[in-house]
Amino acid sequence: MPVLYVGGACAFLWNVSPVVIPPSFQDTRNSRECWTYDSYRTYGSRSYQSHILLFKFKQMTQRISNQSFAQFSYGKKLLSMKGNCPIFKYWLSNQEKCKKIQSMGYLSASADCSHPSDALFSEFVFAFFRRHFRFREAFVNSVNEVLAPVQASLEVDRDKPFLPPFRKAKNLVSVHARFGGKMSDFGDSFTFLDKKAVPRFYSCIMRKNTTDDFVYVASDSSRAKRQLKELLKDKYFDSNRKAAHSGLDWHRKRHTSGVEVIHDASYSAFIDIVISSMASQFVGTEASTFSSMIAMLGQTDPMYLYKNYKPCHQAELYLP
Repeated sequence: MPVLYVGGACAFLWNVSPVVIPPSFQDTRNSRECWTYDSYRTYGSRSYQSHILLFKFKQMTQRISNQSFAQFSYGKKLLSMKGNCPIFKYWLSNQEKCKKIQSMGYLSASADCSHPSDALFSEFVFAFFRRHFRFREAFVNSVNEVLAPVQASLEVDRDKPFLPPFRKAKNLVSVHARFGGKMSDFGDSFTFLDKKAVPRFYSCIMRKNTTDDFVYVASDSSRAKRQLKELLKDKYFDSNRKAAHSGLDWHRKRHTSGVEVIHDASYSAFIDIVISSMASQFVGTEASTFSSMIAMLGQTDPMYLYKNYKPCHQAELYLP
C-alpha cells in the first residue's frame, strides 16, 4: 500500500503516527508538483503557466478518482506531493462524487450538489476536521495556556458545534492580519497589506459592535500586534509567539536550517487557526489561504481586508 505524504508537522498536532521519509524517496522522481492557478500572484507568462499546472492538477485528481491510488502512484511505495493543492474542492465539482460524499455524512441532506459553492466546500472541510481530527494532549494544553487570561470570561456557544474538545465562544472576535513584505517578521516576497491596514482592522472590528468582546489577533507582524494591542487595550490577546515561515522551500531558498523552525512555526500557526476559528466573528486578509481555513473551520460570515480596498468587505473564499 503506497503512502501519500503531505507534511510532517501534522504529527505534532494530531494523534497520528508520523511518517518518516527515507532518503531514497527524497528526490523529484517521487514528487508531484501541483501549484494551481492563483489570479492574485500570476501575471503574463506566469499566468499561462499557472493555467497549465491547474489543468494538469485536475487531470491528476481525475486519475485518482478513476483508479486506485496504487495505480496513480505507478507502483512507488511512497509519493510526496507539494503545492497548494485544494484536492477536496475539485471532488465537489463532480455531482456524482459530491452526492457520494453527502451519503457518507460529510454534507447535510439539504446540501445542493448541483451548485458547488464556497458554503458547500466549507461545510465539507468542517465536517472532515470534526469527524477525523483528534488533538494531542500537549497541543490542547498549549491552546488552553493562550486562552487562560480570558477563559473564565468567555461565553460558550453551546448551539454551534466545533472541534472537540474546544468550543465556540459568543464573545470572541478573531483577526488574521497577514502583511507579508517588509511588515512581516520573517520577510516575504509578496505584500498582502501595508502598515496603513492596522487602523483599518481596528475600524472593522468596531463596525461589528464588538466593544464588549475579546479580540484574538493572529498575525505575521509583531509591529501590527503591538499597534492593535494599544488600540484594543485589555480586550486584546494573542499567542505571544513570533511568527515564522513554515514552508520548507522558503527556508531552502534562503539557505537556512529550517526543520526545527518549520515544526515550531506549524505548531504556532495551528494554535492561531484553532483559537481564531472559535470566534463568533472573524476579520481576515483577502488572498490568504490561512484566512480561508479559519473562515471554513469557524463557519462564520467573515469580513476581509485587501490592499486595494479601504473598508473591510465580504469576499469569496480564497482557494486558488
